[in-house]
Amino acid sequence: LMEIVQAIEALQDSHLKIKFFKAVTNVQRTVDLYGVTALAFSFNGGKDSTVVLHVLRAAMALRNAGLPLCNGSAVYGPGLGGILSFFFERRDDFTEVLEFVHAMNAQYELQVRKMHGDFKAGLEQLVSVSGVRAIFLGTRRGDPNAHGQDEFCPSSPGWPPFMRVNPILGWTYADVWAFLRATWVPYCSLYDNGFTSLGSVDNTRPNSPLLQPVEFHAVIQCTVHSAHGYRCEHLSAEQCCNTADCQISSMQNSWNRAQAQPDAKTVPGMGCSALRKEDGSYAPAHLLYDIRMERAGRTCAAAEQPSTPRAIASTAALVIIGDEILSGKVEDVNTPFLCRELHAIGWQVAKVSVLPDEVAAISAELRAVSKVYDIVITSGGLGPTVDDVTMQGVADALDHQLTRYQDLEHRLRMFFGSNVTHSHLKMAEAPSGELTTVDYKMADGRPSPFPVLLCRNIYVLPGVPHLLQIKWKAVKEHLTSATGRLEPFHSVSLRLSTDDETAVAPTLQRLSARFEGSVGIGSYPVEGSSDGAGIILSLESKNSEQLEAARAALITELPPGSILGERRDSSTL
Repeated sequence: LMEIVQAIEALQDSHLKIKFFKAVTNVQRTVDLYGVTALAFSFNGGKDSTVVLHVLRAAMALRNAGLPLCNGSAVYGPGLGGILSFFFERRDDFTEVLEFVHAMNAQYELQVRKMHGDFKAGLEQLVSVSGVRAIFLGTRRGDPNAHGQDEFCPSSPGWPPFMRVNPILGWTYADVWAFLRATWVPYCSLYDNGFTSLGSVDNTRPNSPLLQPVEFHAVIQCTVHSAHGYRCEHLSAEQCCNTADCQISSMQNSWNRAQAQPDAKTVPGMGCSALRKEDGSYAPAHLLYDIRMERAGRTCAAAEQPSTPRAIASTAALVIIGDEILSGKVEDVNTPFLCRELHAIGWQVAKVSVLPDEVAAISAELRAVSKVYDIVITSGGLGPTVDDVTMQGVADALDHQLTRYQDLEHRLRMFFGSNVTHSHLKMAEAPSGELTTVDYKMADGRPSPFPVLLCRNIYVLPGVPHLLQIKWKAVKEHLTSATGRLEPFHSVSLRLSTDDETAVAPTLQRLSARFEGSVGIGSYPVEGSSDGAGIILSLESKNSEQLEAARAALITELPPGSILGERRDSSTL
């Protein structure tokens, strides 16, 4: 259980950490106020309810062990420490939901009380017979029933009297998935198949924005594979099925391995550069970009959902490695370069870390961020000297041994010839088991002996800026091939004559609440500008309609004549 707390702490993400421990404190104060025998937890098997389940478990374990919130270990017994768990079972529930609730009940010994019939009548019985005075719920702001609710909120008039306790009321859709992915706790399998909000089998479908597009480049139909539901990507027909006969069994094994890794987009092996199965599959729920579409699958079964092309968030973390960066001896130019480049192709850089040349620090950070973000890009620590320890850190983070690859060694020996040394061959070492080489050509057209190494979802790049920029081109092409074209970011920036941010703060607060998750809003003071601007306000979104709506609302609320100028889709302020 304490692995949940430790996983949140290891993220070093103050945003999620603050929300998690606030929710834990909320639970503990509720226990102080009412006592465990007067508390109940409404568990419905959905993602929000699952988060609350583990917040409750963490809170009760920490409380029962008498530990402060952020250290130590605890021995925790079954269930929720005396809190009653209940589940309203309906005939139109998804089988997967019922199976998940049953599995969680067994795994955590929750002793879930199954209830049937009318929800309101069931609560009346629960309150009157069981003495329940407060119920933990998975309600979040933005839910249809969340209007006017607070973290502690009395039940509505006409309902049985109890206190609604909403520990994750202020959590966003992204927060929920950041927690579930960081802690590796189980959740209902429907969320891995395009469902983003669960109702009944009659009114819930996979969310159409998550429908995986099928994109191919220079596709040659393979008669062997087509019978098995696959297609090959090749430059020419001669490249297909001429290498070891493209044995189906080997390809099937490769496909199975890729299916076990959700981030895998291509299947290497046996002469085929990539394989994809054409089955109308959906991306996992955590990849939904436009959170306004969270409940888009909750509709009439016969209704057609409007398609939103590539409305999928792809997040990246940058890990910049080097004592010289931390000491200020060398300016970090790689971070702004990578941020600009990733942003330009629709990726959101969600975190940047700068680390020393220490294996333990590198492995700890990579282990954490590789679980939360879609890709990680490292910079630095790849040379032949003693302080180049990035590869060892990557290996440790992935729980693999550092091994010398024959293919990489062969490339180095061919390049350096008789001058090759043991120091050169250090650059042939990489984590065992999960390595993909991303090749690129040198200026003379020959393949580089130093390919980009992709270890699971970690791209490992050099720290020397001009080398990183050369290799970035290969990474960019590889990302585009693997994910398809992502929806680009669009932006509007307004230059204001005032330099008083307090004058615009209330307006920005209202806009942030209204467009939360769909439009990014920022305010940036400037000095010495030629037009006399004191503040630049920035709006950014992948959704053009939401961006225009936010722009119109912002202009309406700003004082007349305060806007000096406007720029769109600029890479700088």
